[in-house]
Amino acid sequence: MSEAHKGKVVSEEARKKLSAALTGQKRSEEARKNMSEAAKGKVMSMEARGKIGLAQVGRKKSDATKKKQSDTMKKVQQAKRDAKNKVADSSIEEE
Repeated sequence: MSEAHKGKVVSEEARKKLSAALTGQKRSEEARKNMSEAAKGKVMSMEARGKIGLAQVGRKKSDATKKKQSDTMKKVQQAKRDAKNKVADSSIEEE
């Protein structure tokens, strides 16, 4: 964004027009790759993280999302248990 447009206030009407124009737009594979590369390595400030967290407060999760998160956490916990057991087994073998 150029310096001339930083801090510029955009009217509600202009926002709606822009939103309608961009809704449903498909990004090319190259565009998605470029956006991904641009975002890698960036560190978000704690203030920004807090704002995102506050925006999510009170948001309801669907049953499908809850199940997906539960399944993922079960896999993570199992992987941790497996890693812990592997370390314990290797230390027993060394003795």
